[in-house]
Amino acid sequence: MNIFRNIPAFLIANTIGLLASSSYLCAATINVPADFATIQGAIDASSNGDTIAIAAGTYYEFNINPNGKAITIYGDTDVYGMPAVTIDAQQQGRVVECSAQETSSTVFANLVITGGNSQNGGGMAIIAASPIVENCTFTNNAATIEGGGVYTASSAATFISCRIIGNTATRGGGLKITGSKLGGNDPTLIDCIIAQNTGQDGGEFGGAGGIDISGNSGALLTTTTVCGNWPSQIEGPWQNMGGSCAQGDCVDSDGDGLPDICESDEDGILHVPSEYGAIQDAIDYALNGETVLIQAGTYSEGFVIEAKSITISGETNTDGTPAVTINGYASVFNSLTQSIVIENLHFFECLGYLGGAMAVANANPAINNCVFTNNVGYYYGGAIAFVYECNSTLTNCTFIGNQGGYSAGALYISTYVGDVGPNITMVGCVLEGNAAPTAGAIYIEESSLTLVDCEITGNVFTDLKNGMGGGIDAPASILN
Repeated sequence: MNIFRNIPAFLIANTIGLLASSSYLCAATINVPADFATIQGAIDASSNGDTIAIAAGTYYEFNINPNGKAITIYGDTDVYGMPAVTIDAQQQGRVVECSAQETSSTVFANLVITGGNSQNGGGMAIIAASPIVENCTFTNNAATIEGGGVYTASSAATFISCRIIGNTATRGGGLKITGSKLGGNDPTLIDCIIAQNTGQDGGEFGGAGGIDISGNSGALLTTTTVCGNWPSQIEGPWQNMGGSCAQGDCVDSDGDGLPDICESDEDGILHVPSEYGAIQDAIDYALNGETVLIQAGTYSEGFVIEAKSITISGETNTDGTPAVTINGYASVFNSLTQSIVIENLHFFECLGYLGGAMAVANANPAINNCVFTNNVGYYYGGAIAFVYECNSTLTNCTFIGNQGGYSAGALYISTYVGDVGPNITMVGCVLEGNAAPTAGAIYIEESSLTLVDCEITGNVFTDLKNGMGGGIDAPASILN
């Protein structure tokens, strides 16, 4: 896949609007290096409405800052429309910062931003500001904490036709988004590529390599591809505004600019194992609205689903019970703003740290006609752990003989104090013979649980001194 594909030149409507305003009638074009040797020198000499035009070449600068000015900073392009201007910080600091309430009247375009190094936002930090960034490439930048390529906080910045590739950070190797409000004040990415970035804080819910979203934030993605990042593509709430894809593989064998893994299956049903040898392979190739249909049998694997709305369905026996057995490590559902359906699966003797069979974070799965037997969660939740903001309904599910290492033999439902917790509904479920030191069946805190026609019996807490809640330990809201 040619991830540095041809991208149209940046939009100039914003600049035209500025020039038409009476306050910018004397706007000037300042040339670098003809008028000023450095980009920052040109910025310091500029006024609102000015344009800074940078000639092709490499500029060794860091901590470039427009200081709140409504200016356009753009570089020359090559014959293919790609940036011909590189700003290299040589690991001396961050490359660019916007932190003075810049608006969409501040524009960066046609720049390669590289060699940046900072705690947050090695390539670019956008804090309490919302500039437009267009046709820019962020590559080989690093952050010791968050946002190797780009870091945004309290920002509604817009990125158009940008490439964020090959950056590293502890969390959010490509892009870190925090402190915005989903649906009203979120960064927007249009026709962008976020690929081959690394988030070093891996784990069940570790920092994403591609885009890491937290702190009451979100992101709006349109025709944007997030692929090939490690350990995951996107974590946190985001909205697919159309044509976006988040997958682990960037291979593009037909050269159409869209990874093969994002191409649609013709009938919308991905068969395992006849079409795809492993459940995870089918999940990776499935697009929103498609179904992964699993043939009867035993599968020694867990699976990970993030940032997509699909159905995972197993074949059933003649009596309607699941004919598909999952026997492996815990499956992880993470950062799913859309709905997902899991049905007709038997999770048997699976192992996980947080949730023996399933770990669910910021996700909304509907779990139907599933059986959970003899699974072990080393810490919390022998069968399932729901953490952070989850809205999930479990219908006609059975939990038997599961064990939690510290708490919650079957279901662990909780979040951090002050965060929005899970809202779980169980209909027609059976919980029997589950065990943990405390909360034999269900532990719930900072969350809510609704039980309808459920049977909870024969569950035990094993810590006779400090344990409590043979069936449910619930310092939270329960509606029976």
